[in-house]
This record gives sequence, C-alpha cells and structure tokens, in this order.
Amino acid sequence: MLISLAILLVPFAFLRGGVIHLGHQWGFVIVALLVLSTQVRNIWIKLFIWYTTIWTLFILITNLYDPVSFIRSYEAYKFLTYIIIVFLIYQGVLKSKCKKKTFYLLIRISILVQLSLAWIQYFGFDPITFYLDGVKSGGGTTIGSLGNTNFLAAYVAIGAPFFLSGRWRWFLIPISLMLLVSNTTTAVLSAACGVGAYFGLKWVVYLFGLSSLFPIFLDEGVFIECPRWGWWSTALQDMVSVPSSLFVGFGPAADTGLKFPLHNEWLEMLYHFGIVGLVLVAGYIRSIVNTGDRMLLGALIAVLVNCLGNYPLHLAPSLLLILVIFALMEKDKWQITYHTQS
Repeated sequence: MLISLAILLVPFAFLRGGVIHLGHQWGFVIVALLVLSTQVRNIWIKLFIWYTTIWTLFILITNLYDPVSFIRSYEAYKFLTYIIIVFLIYQGVLKSKCKKKTFYLLIRISILVQLSLAWIQYFGFDPITFYLDGVKSGGGTTIGSLGNTNFLAAYVAIGAPFFLSGRWRWFLIPISLMLLVSNTTTAVLSAACGVGAYFGLKWVVYLFGLSSLFPIFLDEGVFIECPRWGWWSTALQDMVSVPSSLFVGFGPAADTGLKFPLHNEWLEMLYHFGIVGLVLVAGYIRSIVNTGDRMLLGALIAVLVNCLGNYPLHLAPSLLLILVIFALMEKDKWQITYHTQS
C-alpha cells in the first residue's frame, strides 16, 4: 500500500528555492522511513518514526510558501536519512544470530583498544596523529581514535559495566584511572551509576554521591563556569518564548544557534521534539528494561546519565555502542515475554 501511494505522490514532492529533484529525494526518504516502520515491532519506535515523519512533512509543506526554509529542509532531510541508518543498524542487531556473549566480547575489546591508545597518548606518543600527520604528541592527551577526550571518556564509561564479570573486573582499574585523568564529570558520573546499577539501586545512590565530589578536584571554575550552562539556559528560554515548542518542539534539525549539539541529549530531544518526543523516548526505554542482565542494565543507566552532559547519540562510535546495548535489551525482553506466555 505504501509503495503504491509512493508511486503516485513522490513526483509531487517539491522544494522551493532549490533544484526540483531534491524534493523528490525528500519524498523517497520519507517513504523509506515509513516502510521501515512496518518492519519494527516496538510500538514506541513506530510512534517516534511516525511523529518524525509528520514533522518533516510539515517542514516540506512549509517550504512551499517559505523558500527561505530551504536550508532547514535540507538539514531535516539529512536528519531523516540518519534516522533510517540508525534503525537499520538497530534492526540488524535485533535479528542477528550472533550470541550476546560475542557482542560483549567485541565491546570489551573495542574499549580496551581505545584505552590502550589513550594511555600511550597520555605518556607522550600519539600513534594516530603520528600516522596521519607525522606529528608527535606532547603527552597528556587522552583521545584514543575518537578525536576528543570527552568522546573517549563517554565511550569508555558506557562500556564500563561490561567489565563487571569474572577476571574482566581487573580492567576497571585502568578504566577508572583514565576517567579520572580525563577531567570529564559526566563520564565519571555515568560510569559510577552504570557500575552501581549492576549491584543494585542503593549502589547507584552511593556511587553517584561519591562521584559527585569529582568536580571539587577539577581546576577552579571548570565545572561552575562551564559554558554548557549558558547553552542550556538559552535553549530553555527559546522554548519558553514559544509555548507550543514545549509540547512539540521546533522540529528536526531546528537551529539552536550553536555549531554543535547542546551537550545534553535530553534537552536536545525536548528542543526538537518537545514533551511528546520525551514521552515517546521514555516509553521506549521503559519497554526494553528488564533486570535479567545486570551488565546491560548498568550500560543503559550509564547511557542515560551520560546523555545529561554529553551528546553520545551524535557520535558514530558511541551511537553504535548504544544501539547494540538497546537492541540486545529489547531482544532479551521479547525472549522473556515469549517464554512467559508459552
């Protein structure tokens, strides 16, 4: 049915202010997203796909009488394409015959590779920049192959709970030290909460409280004078000035005034998709949570906390890691439901 309608409607997807066939590409991508939604079994993902599609159709229609919005239309088009890629990977993990233990092993190896590179960089040699540019590092940097200390710290923090099994626990020592030298509060908090979740709720509270003292040991003003507070305040003021945006947001790819994400995925979701978007995300998270696998639960908590002060969903390495974690959780939940019903 969708394909039949697409044959009729895609030729009439226009964009003013740009080459006409770009609008056709828009229509093509929207159809692809809707077809993908028919292959998804999680109702919350379906609803989010439909909600995103409605928003992008609104932007496309707006463009018909407002040619100035062409740039925004192009940004939304890129966002839509990105969403399709995300859900294709997610579905790939869901339907993979690869065992959970194999995924865990690959995650651990990936974390250890990045950790090894970071420690080599810390002590004065960066094999990445030396290979690419022939430049030797002065030491003290810890970026692995991810290009930024915060990116590396987030990646390691999210993967930390997977080292809470058997002899893998010994690697928590270099992981903890690396997080401390990275001077990244969000990563330290997320790793602490993720590890705490493995042992129980009270440990989340204990370790969160302990790791909250970390900013005290940072350089003066690093935490309190962090520019992120200003970015978040401005974004909230923008939404308050347009009350409807609190409920439905400003739409995908709306301009925040920054050249980079808001460093807060929750606020980013609120800004673009409003309370409706947050409810859909919360519903999805609730639908996949189960306490049967404590490592996955810990990794989920680490992700949710890290999203408060970073943007791991905008970075391919951490996003891929998160997609694997979420898909494995949904897979577990469906298996538990299936065995319970049978």
